[in-house]
Amino acid sequence: MRSLSFYHTLWNNLIEEKRRWFCWLPLFIGIGVIIAVCQEKASYCLAAIIFVTCLFIVKKLYLESFAILAATAAGFLAAEMRNHLTFEIADSISLSCKVRINNIDHSSNSTALTATVEELSDDEDIPPALLHSKIKVTTKGRIRDLMVEDDKLLPQSVAKINAMLFSLRRPQYYGDFDSRQIAVLRGIGANGILFSPPKVISCSTNRPTALIYKVRSAINAYFKRHLDHNQYTIACALITGDPLVNQNIRSSFANAGMAHILAISGLHMCIFGGVIFTVFRWIFAMIPIITLRYNTKKIAAVISLIAAIAYLFISGNKVPATRALVAYFIVILGVLTDRKPLSMRSLAIAAALIVLFAPESIFLPGFQMSFAATATLIATYETKFIKNFFNRSREKRTSKLGVYILSTICSTTAASLSVIPFTVNFFNLLTLNSIPSNVLAIPLVGFVIIPGLTFVLASCWWSAAANIGFNVVNWSIAQLINIANFVSNLPGSQIVCPTPTKTTLSIFVLSFLWLVIWRRKWRIVGLLGIILSLGLYTVSPKPCLFIHSDGRAFAIRSGDTAIVNTKIRARNTMKHWALSVGCSKIEKQTCDYFLLNFGKLLLIPHDSEISDDTLSNMLLKTELLIDLRPGANRPDALAGRTITTKLLRKFGNLGIYEKPLKIIDAAGHSVSLD
Repeated sequence: MRSLSFYHTLWNNLIEEKRRWFCWLPLFIGIGVIIAVCQEKASYCLAAIIFVTCLFIVKKLYLESFAILAATAAGFLAAEMRNHLTFEIADSISLSCKVRINNIDHSSNSTALTATVEELSDDEDIPPALLHSKIKVTTKGRIRDLMVEDDKLLPQSVAKINAMLFSLRRPQYYGDFDSRQIAVLRGIGANGILFSPPKVISCSTNRPTALIYKVRSAINAYFKRHLDHNQYTIACALITGDPLVNQNIRSSFANAGMAHILAISGLHMCIFGGVIFTVFRWIFAMIPIITLRYNTKKIAAVISLIAAIAYLFISGNKVPATRALVAYFIVILGVLTDRKPLSMRSLAIAAALIVLFAPESIFLPGFQMSFAATATLIATYETKFIKNFFNRSREKRTSKLGVYILSTICSTTAASLSVIPFTVNFFNLLTLNSIPSNVLAIPLVGFVIIPGLTFVLASCWWSAAANIGFNVVNWSIAQLINIANFVSNLPGSQIVCPTPTKTTLSIFVLSFLWLVIWRRKWRIVGLLGIILSLGLYTVSPKPCLFIHSDGRAFAIRSGDTAIVNTKIRARNTMKHWALSVGCSKIEKQTCDYFLLNFGKLLLIPHDSEISDDTLSNMLLKTELLIDLRPGANRPDALAGRTITTKLLRKFGNLGIYEKPLKIIDAAGHSVSLD
């Protein structure tokens, strides 16, 4: 009877929250994308969808059941179409071909071209299916400098390139970020490097994309002439979206929890749109004939939306900026229709549209972190305590500065806490000082830097005013860099954390959504789920050993240090693996053998000179032998408990877990040694 009463109470709560059901729509679309892309998780996702659908059908909620199935099917089709339309090369090939350039991305030390192949050479090694496929090629050094100087190299130009193409990078270890998955969903079938600068065959400077690129380049050049180097790179990151910031400054921003400032997102879109909206409200307020006849608030909202669209294209039309524009459009739509401009429902609409048109977004850190932060802010300001607090502050006529400081601290704290699991999952870093750094940095960006950059662009025809604006911007960006450098050097700014398992992260995401979407008291169940996920995170096993497929490189986890036998081969993979298991240091050691797990695991490097007698004595206590010497044979006494280079060639990179002892390949499958 108690179980029936509990079930009845649970269902009543669900019915009373019916107005919030729509907010779960993006989740089901995302599940459809996961079913299409992650085959190993498809069975679990399908089982969850079937269970929820059957529950609604039993309660005769046929429309809601259809909506769940339709949303899942829409996400599945959106991802599956991208998978089938993308041709992916299997081996490395060298080619000379004619391409149409789709996009040009400049960073601090490299330039990347995304292009569509339009004509192939007659080389027999080149697969014909590569024609009309998208590729991404990168270059550095002198070739990059020549490309930057070429005025004819514009988006939509047709050019001839000489490049080496490689197959897309697959995950190197279990839990590694799957960049191949993102590339395929974007329609890119190969990555490569350029041997020489592209030779432009035809260039149409009148096309919109070419004009926008020229405007972006002109803005970058304008900033470069009037700002110091570091200030210039940050100004470009804030306005044109070009990641020209050097690695040292970028690391300081990341360690201070301010990395989101350097990537155009909802913060920048709202500040830029808000500046335009406020300026035009002031202008209209000074013209009585317009103010008395028209709704100047709505006119200013439309103008700010147009400016935000222009900002999107100037900033490179990247996915985070597109996501921010969709959310901003919904806010403006709320202003125009006299409805609540930002709510959980509008956020759900924005998320659903983005996942349908860019299904790869759900796997990107920008999407997950920005929507988590926004959902947390909406849920926080929907709570009665926060509402009553700010209402009382307004009634008591508390100073606007005090209310602003409190709201900034409240918003920064809520947003920072909500993105911690995603930051740990993608970057393996926990920054305890992100709240004070953002409390100082965001007002500086919102009230000085972006308005100042907008002012200097608007007053480019008036050099005296522009110079004053550049002086202010130069000083304010310098202070922003000082804040990042100061906070990044404080204790607690660089805490390395291991990557959570997919199960732990899934429990957290579902619990988090349960907590922020529902409004009744039963939302507390989400808090319990978050606590459960944190508990699972602390007890989840971590691999003690990583072995590269060539048998010549490996890494051993020892406390907060990763011991590697090389700093040359696969060094990036070793570094990322060390961070994923929570190691903040990497040390190189050479030895004839390594004993792990109290001598139960014996690792023999490829260049070991261990004697047969020494090896025979050690094998008496060994439960797992890892012999990386070329041509090494499996001892009869350790049948089914030996890893050799032959096995590595078959299964690829392997991760070894101690308790319980198990071997996992890069795809997450258990490896049998029999």
